[in-house]
Amino acid sequence: MDFDPLDGLLDRDVSTENSNKCETLNSSAPRSISSGYGDSALWPPEPLHMAQQTMLQNAHPDLRNEVGEISPETTERLFQNYIDIVHRQMPLIDITEFLHETAYATLHQHQYYVAARSHLEMAETHMGNSSFLNLETTQTLILIARYEFTRTDTTRAIITMARLMQLIRLLEFDNIDRRRTQGDPPQNLQKIHESRNTLWIAYAFYCHASTIFSRCEPIDIETIHTAFPCDWTEHDGDNPPIFLSEVAIHPKNNKLSSLAIFVLAMLLAAFTENHHRMTEANVSGRGAPDYNFCLAHERIENMIGVILSALSECSLQTEPDKELRVLTLVVTFGARITLYKAAIVNVKKASFLGPVVGESKKTGVLAANATCDVLLQADVLNPAHVPMYRAMSVIIMRPLALAAEFQLSVVRNSAQGSGMGMYYMNREIRHSMEVICGAMEAFQEGMCQYDAGIRECREYLDRTKFGNRLSTEFGAKQMSG
Repeated sequence: MDFDPLDGLLDRDVSTENSNKCETLNSSAPRSISSGYGDSALWPPEPLHMAQQTMLQNAHPDLRNEVGEISPETTERLFQNYIDIVHRQMPLIDITEFLHETAYATLHQHQYYVAARSHLEMAETHMGNSSFLNLETTQTLILIARYEFTRTDTTRAIITMARLMQLIRLLEFDNIDRRRTQGDPPQNLQKIHESRNTLWIAYAFYCHASTIFSRCEPIDIETIHTAFPCDWTEHDGDNPPIFLSEVAIHPKNNKLSSLAIFVLAMLLAAFTENHHRMTEANVSGRGAPDYNFCLAHERIENMIGVILSALSECSLQTEPDKELRVLTLVVTFGARITLYKAAIVNVKKASFLGPVVGESKKTGVLAANATCDVLLQADVLNPAHVPMYRAMSVIIMRPLALAAEFQLSVVRNSAQGSGMGMYYMNREIRHSMEVICGAMEAFQEGMCQYDAGIRECREYLDRTKFGNRLSTEFGAKQMSG
């Protein structure tokens, strides 16, 4: 198998020398996450009958034998790529502690996708002395889902996401910042930080799944009692937690971390896609006749405003987490394009809404052009930057495809127009489309679902060339006069 180094998965808990038994679900109510984060005391082991152990071992051979050992040199390279690229997009672990624990790379092997899946299956079926109900398993499931969204099939990724979200509920990662009582044990702050990030990264991926499959509705935000990660400073004084359900009106939402703003953008994309589906169903008569299009449209625009405001003072060239900010902006502008595609669909309900079409197309084009501006400002096509953004393909490709598709539709529909205004508008759109198409080609990483769109966009760009609007004959006449 020829796997990309980015797809090397880290397994920190599965070891043939580990004496912990596989943990099974206790029938009693689970204790708080702050009590131990997956301690064996939280989920006491249930011994298997000897015959059952033998049957499971025969039925599920260890797939690690098919992969073989990875050399220390390859392990070190995979490890460094994970830190340099993947961790900057998905800060699942505490790097300081992790580097301290992994002084010798041989203690923690990077496993390929197949091996990672086999470890989880072994843990679930009580094989290999593996632990399943813990933080590391949730992190592994996130990385597996990321790989499946990119390289295999979306259905498998959605099933993995369902398993992941159930595990998060069992471990109460969605309940970290509930009201604490005097009897609660002391909190492990480092584990809380990792668990908080893990929850929100998982939530962002689940929102991504819901944009693809309508039945994957995002978790009710009112049931999440884990605060967003924030960039607090010593001068901020009292730091009240900021929860997803109140983020739009919280007085200190300007303190949200880049990860938190990215999660908001992913939730925005999910809401907007659902709004588009509901609008189509309502217009066709298949949906609820009382769907309030205007209210949903206003709420989405307000959320877009919150995200853009939070990022307005941030540089896309010097910030340490600029890649995550670039991704957030691209996702946000993609959501705005979807929002105005829904507005165009809604026009079919009444003829007097006709003028909305033109305004919606202009707004969609502006959002697509803004996407191009972000790509240029961040210099994403610089060969040194391409690997980082290619690693984001699972998220970034969809909004880029939305922008290119919308631009292509507009320039085709306006091809019969005339005049200098139409000429320069199409010229600007074409330039923007060329940048976006180039980014899609550079970042695609084998996501074949975008092949047709890229090919169509490239064919149009190759077929249409914008030269000087004025003819050479006109210029010659002016000179002779």
